[in-house]
Amino acid sequence: MVMLSSTFVSLHGRVMGLFKGLAANGDFWLGGDGFQGVLEDVADGLTATGSTQAGALQLTKKVNRCSTVAASTGVALPVSKAGMIVHVINDGAQALTVYPAVADSGAAIDGTTTATITNARRGTFICTAAGTWFSVGYQKAA
Repeated sequence: MVMLSSTFVSLHGRVMGLFKGLAANGDFWLGGDGFQGVLEDVADGLTATGSTQAGALQLTKKVNRCSTVAASTGVALPVSKAGMIVHVINDGAQALTVYPAVADSGAAIDGTTTATITNARRGTFICTAAGTWFSVGYQKAA
């Protein structure tokens, strides 16, 4: 008789698509005949806050959609760690200011202190080393 651990059965079941609804963030999603994508942490319907780095809404997810953006408000990226990728979508009415996290003293986005995403656009931010963020184009939101 072969005994399988519950971890193996659970992971195998999720990967093979046997246990619908039990997928967790970071799991691979299989559909039809193969790999479809990776589930990511998502924050939807966010409201940008504050007009300074200290007052900005602190982001905690990989994919972030701001649906309410008043003039001069913003968001702060998570504390930087090499290899992080954070997506920010501005579905608000005004431009969105993006700051490094307050805890990232001296951190920069593209060599400056902030980035701006105009309304109906999105930006992707990649951390290459602690305190160093780069933006990868600002695309028009679909």
